[in-house]
Amino acid sequence: MTHFNVMEFLVVCTCIILMAFLLTEILDWTQLFSCAEYQKPIIIINYGYTSHNGPQTWQNQFPEFVGNNQSPINIETTQAIVMNCSEPLVWQNYDINPIIMNVTNDGHTVVVTGVWEDTPKLSGGPLGTEEYEFHSLIFHWGPCDAEGSEHSLDNSRYAMELQMVHVKKGYSSTMDVVDSKDKEGIAIISFFFQIAPVDNPLLDSIVNNLFLIAQPGSTSVIPQFPLNQVYPPFENKYYTYNGSLTQPPCYESVIWIIQPEGLAVSSRQMNQFRMLYSEDGRMCSNLRPVQPLNDRDILYYD
Repeated sequence: MTHFNVMEFLVVCTCIILMAFLLTEILDWTQLFSCAEYQKPIIIINYGYTSHNGPQTWQNQFPEFVGNNQSPINIETTQAIVMNCSEPLVWQNYDINPIIMNVTNDGHTVVVTGVWEDTPKLSGGPLGTEEYEFHSLIFHWGPCDAEGSEHSLDNSRYAMELQMVHVKKGYSSTMDVVDSKDKEGIAIISFFFQIAPVDNPLLDSIVNNLFLIAQPGSTSVIPQFPLNQVYPPFENKYYTYNGSLTQPPCYESVIWIIQPEGLAVSSRQMNQFRMLYSEDGRMCSNLRPVQPLNDRDILYYD
């Protein structure tokens, strides 16, 4: 009788363990699908800025690379067509803090993104009545303070270029625009940074947290700030032209707006960007050379 009770006890225990294991597996899969429901797909494009995978090799993988409307360009200020600014740029919600803000090392550059209750939007000027919603901030720099911007003004380069990426309302990402073949689906506002003798405190939320994303693919939450903290919104006195993404797939879908007035950054702050790593090692430079203007017009909205 005692032997039967022990065996029965062992069978019951085994059943309980099996049920617990199966329940755990079910809960894990439920969590996985719950997360996947809200996670946007990550699109990985393989390229770099070294001799074996840099801009000189991109045409082998990205056919748009050899298009006639590529970016960046050199802006010859004396050749720009002056336009009367009858429709100034309209900036909405750039003075509002996001709910959360992240900085990411995507292996090619620094990307700043955020979530707002009401997403910042841009319209007016060359964008007309179309609204373009904020997507991300991305930075480009070079191996030294004398060259870091992708665009140049009268063949002069700056220490760094900040590109403020927007996508036309209705799209969720730049790749959505590429898939749609919309030639004006993206608007990018570029700001140049020139070297100052002291740190720019308005960049602290980004620069002081770069050490957290030293490795490619890493992301960190940073203190939130309104976008107009980094750069002052403007209504006129800028250059604009139609071009492309400066990174692969180099799709020709961008209305570029170039603010010629430089912002400040110190050499110490610039060195923090160069301390980051890509898959190829230290990310000392992430520039694409200037491209031919061809038959495009550069407009200056006065």
